[in-house]
Amino acid sequence: MEDIQSFIHQKKKKAKKVRGKHSPISELVENELRILKIKKIYNLTDVNNSYIFEAKNYSNSPKKRYFLVISLVSQSSDFLAGIAKKFCKNNEGIKLIQYCIFLDSFRINLLALKELKTVRDYENSIALLLELRKNFRKKLMSIIEQLQF
Repeated sequence: MEDIQSFIHQKKKKAKKVRGKHSPISELVENELRILKIKKIYNLTDVNNSYIFEAKNYSNSPKKRYFLVISLVSQSSDFLAGIAKKFCKNNEGIKLIQYCIFLDSFRINLLALKELKTVRDYENSIALLLELRKNFRKKLMSIIEQLQF
């Protein structure tokens, strides 16, 4: 059985590294805000608008944490985040963040992320995140159609 670090290393070989500095992300742990410094971001080539975030863990074990990330929309807003939040309620472990991947573009993306802990998580997470994006976009298109005169 392959461990997660060697699996991610294989994925990184095929992926494209996003250059530049990256903003940290935070998570709430036992009512305390913890910061995860994003060390590297890799753009996966096998799935459109998908990334792997490599973060330095705030605790010593494990040293690094990996997140599978899919972009739901490239220009986020509170309205779009509210719609996406309803889809994420049913799925444990999926988090939504508004994050600027490419700092030079000044676009805040709406991202759905899921932490990868084992190799089996990867395939399940990809399928889950793609289904989430498909349902989100379908709902968004139905809203747009209702607004048209």
